[in-house]
Amino acid sequence: MFQRFRNYHWPNIFWLISLALVYALLAKCVLDFFSDNAVVSIVWPPSGLAMAALLLGGKKYWPGVFIGALAGNMLAGSSVAISFFIAIGNTLEALTGVWLLNRFGRFNPALTHPRHYLWLALAGAVCAGVSAIIGVSSLFISGLLPQQAIALNLLHWWQGDVLGIILITPFVLVWRQNPRDWLSRDRILETFACFGLAFLFGQAIFLEWFSDQLGHMLGFWMFLFFVWAAVRFGRHGAMLIMVMTMIQGLYGLVKHKGFFGANNYIQSELLNFWFYILVLSAIGMSLALFVYERNRAEKSLELSEEKLRTMFEMSPLGMARNSMDGHYIEANLALLGMVGYTLEELNTLTYWDLTPQEYNQQEANQLQLLKDTGRYGPYEKEYIHRSGHRIPVRLSGIRITGSDGEKCIWSIIEDISERKKTEESMQLAELVYRSSGEAIMVSNANGEIIAVNPAFTKMTGYSIDEVLGKNANILSSGHHDRTFYAEMWNQINTTGCWKGEIWDRRKNGEIYAEWLSINSVYNEDGSVHRRVALFTDITQRKQSEELIWRQTNFDHITELPNRHMFRNCLNQEIKEAHSNQQSLALLLLDLDHFKEINDTLGHGIGDQMLKDVAKRLQTSVRHTDTVARLGGDEFTIILTGADICNNVESHAQRILQHISEPYHLGEEVVYVSISIGITLYPDDAANIDELFKNADQAMYAAKNLGRNRYQYFTSSMQEVAQTRMKLVNDLRGALADNQFRVFYQPIVELSTGAIHKAEALIRWQHPTRGLVSPGEFIPVAEETGMIIDIGNWVLYEAAQQSKCWRSTLHPQFQISVNKSPVQFSHQSMSYDSWPTLLNKLGVPGQSIVAEITEGLLLDASNFTDNKLLNFRDAGIQVALDDFGTGYSSLSYIKKFDIDYIKIDQSFVRNMTPHSSDMVLCEAIIVMAHKLGIKVIAEGVETIEQRDLLIAAGCDYAQGYLFSRPVPVDEFDKLPTVIAIPTPAAES
Repeated sequence: MFQRFRNYHWPNIFWLISLALVYALLAKCVLDFFSDNAVVSIVWPPSGLAMAALLLGGKKYWPGVFIGALAGNMLAGSSVAISFFIAIGNTLEALTGVWLLNRFGRFNPALTHPRHYLWLALAGAVCAGVSAIIGVSSLFISGLLPQQAIALNLLHWWQGDVLGIILITPFVLVWRQNPRDWLSRDRILETFACFGLAFLFGQAIFLEWFSDQLGHMLGFWMFLFFVWAAVRFGRHGAMLIMVMTMIQGLYGLVKHKGFFGANNYIQSELLNFWFYILVLSAIGMSLALFVYERNRAEKSLELSEEKLRTMFEMSPLGMARNSMDGHYIEANLALLGMVGYTLEELNTLTYWDLTPQEYNQQEANQLQLLKDTGRYGPYEKEYIHRSGHRIPVRLSGIRITGSDGEKCIWSIIEDISERKKTEESMQLAELVYRSSGEAIMVSNANGEIIAVNPAFTKMTGYSIDEVLGKNANILSSGHHDRTFYAEMWNQINTTGCWKGEIWDRRKNGEIYAEWLSINSVYNEDGSVHRRVALFTDITQRKQSEELIWRQTNFDHITELPNRHMFRNCLNQEIKEAHSNQQSLALLLLDLDHFKEINDTLGHGIGDQMLKDVAKRLQTSVRHTDTVARLGGDEFTIILTGADICNNVESHAQRILQHISEPYHLGEEVVYVSISIGITLYPDDAANIDELFKNADQAMYAAKNLGRNRYQYFTSSMQEVAQTRMKLVNDLRGALADNQFRVFYQPIVELSTGAIHKAEALIRWQHPTRGLVSPGEFIPVAEETGMIIDIGNWVLYEAAQQSKCWRSTLHPQFQISVNKSPVQFSHQSMSYDSWPTLLNKLGVPGQSIVAEITEGLLLDASNFTDNKLLNFRDAGIQVALDDFGTGYSSLSYIKKFDIDYIKIDQSFVRNMTPHSSDMVLCEAIIVMAHKLGIKVIAEGVETIEQRDLLIAAGCDYAQGYLFSRPVPVDEFDKLPTVIAIPTPAAES
């Protein structure tokens, strides 16, 4: 329940309190003036107020109704018990009415239709009985109401609540939006006249104004103003007159004046007043709603007609309305432009006049289809333009019966001239393509061209007249030498044919590649009669092959050799270095924090930077050295030469300097550095894979040392890699072999010394290495993803222990469990979420506190956000660990409802009076408390640190001063309360 209360926003609570106050004051006034026994009144406006509040704000505002009813009845003199039961009846009345309207009434709170007001009245009549029965029953049981008065009081109670709902609820619902145009220039006089005269007549009727001049006026004069307001001012006007009349009538009753107040017996006049107001409200509101619905329907109809007319006129398709005999009645601009007639001219014609005679049978068929089905088309035919030429069109239509009972035909006509032309062009192009798939050239025995086909002309650019009688070498490009042509003609003369690739020149001088096939046709005597050459342009294929080769071997962004080509180059360089007994250096380079540039400035800027980096790398080495991009932000360089081992460092220094210079990318100036790993052949390794692995280890060592530097490969790096691999292998079986332990460090409440919290800390009891530090294996577990299973195991152990300690130590005992960012980003459905796991264990969410880091909030995705919000909904509290060491964001702290802030031990360790760490701690504590967050200080080791934290107002502390992390059995031996002397006791 506390968690639900926290979910309320302050504006909701404000309106809740306001509702209770208004309800209470209104109930007190009504009971004081209109009730004989200070409990039952035939007029009860609070019921309408309650119903309106729940309809507008939702059922969550029922506490305001209950509190207001309880307070109002108590202020009127009722006992607490009676007031309590009456408040229950009033609350159930409002809830029942809202439920009925939402369940059965198809009710719209805006009251836009008479049926909505009818449903409201019916629901009010039903739910008023709930309040009346409960209230009268409580009065009877308590002895305040004799048996013979039950029926009358039950009726009066019901009447009062019904009147309140019928009057006040519509008023609030309608007047939550202000009326329009009442005070505009053309309506202001009517507004003041209507409501001013209504007010004056109300004063005269109910309060006897002008009685000397007018005498006693009948209350039915108000019907005139109800009708006036309903017709001219709608729902707002009718409700305003109604409420104004009710107030004036009730005031006249109190003063014993006017239409209802002349008789001193107020209860009998209240009954008359009840009927009077009921009739007025029913007539006025019904009339207003009928007028409102009619006006809205008229506006909707006008808007629809306007839209249809606009669509008709602006449509790019031709549209027409014809009578059943074919005469044109209406036509839009598109159709008039299509056929060339004006509308006046078209009105004298029928669609038969626009249709060529050969389509008569088709038209007759479509008209029969229209007669049988009410529709025709779509079908194609031609129209005769005013100028006489024909227009291919596509038609479809429908038969419509108008409001006057006359039938007509609505048609849509599409000009398909361009489509027809396109279809013909495509057919022609297809025919040409099929008949001239290859260029053909025929020459005589002397090589003179005697015939070519259209494909030849298209491919070479020469027309038939330009090449007839010319030698075939007119196409020679000069790309091939004499030897090539000599070998080609030798084969032709020997075998009579030749096939192969050749480069020729078009008429415009463009050189292109072709696949040429030459065949000879011989005379009967064996001499050459004709030579037939068939050739196909393969330039695009050659370009595609070139493109494929480049894509296979070069990076498309930097145009440097890619990984594939680089391995070939490195393999070749290793062979040459081996034969020449020389060395070479392999450099692996990785840009530092390049991902941040992509994420913040976009991939376009990132690609441009990669291009600039590639150019700088090329200018930083010799032209004989090889620079390549392996992918992402990884580059590599091969340095060769007899004395390269002595020059590697100078090259590396030059690369670091050039890369670190600023990059001007559009309007952005960006800085980046690079980390370099260096390995030597053959000193470090003799094959490609070993060299790559060594360079990679050296590069990561450079990153770990702070980036923007180079690092040589050493044998110790290999040992570290092997040690880490062994650690990963051991870690995979540690959970299954039950090698992990959970230690608990108490968290002490500084104000009392009580231990109601603890932090769960994992320990790895390795079978051979002994106790392994979490700082050694947790990063490895996060990198490999094993932290998911390990983290869930820790949660399971902590949840079970929390359940135990809640029964033995304290019912609200909490255990804090660290949750890795990897666990938050993990989206596999094969793992239960923390709330689900706690639910399965039967452990409440309040028993666990999830400890997260500041970096998680800044890098949180929508998936992580939802997990944190699910924690809040499940009751799991959240602690922000190591606060102050990262990038703290107050907006994120507020967004995710952080419950605890843990001051990092680096601030506590050096904390002394008047030190900067002391000032920081005090600032953190004050800030957290202002945000409603508790503070836990870590690493408290001395009494002085404890006392300074107490003086600063810190809530909790943990550290070696109180206890080291200990197993469960040792934790059970710790005192549940640690004595913390007050400053007076210490002195």
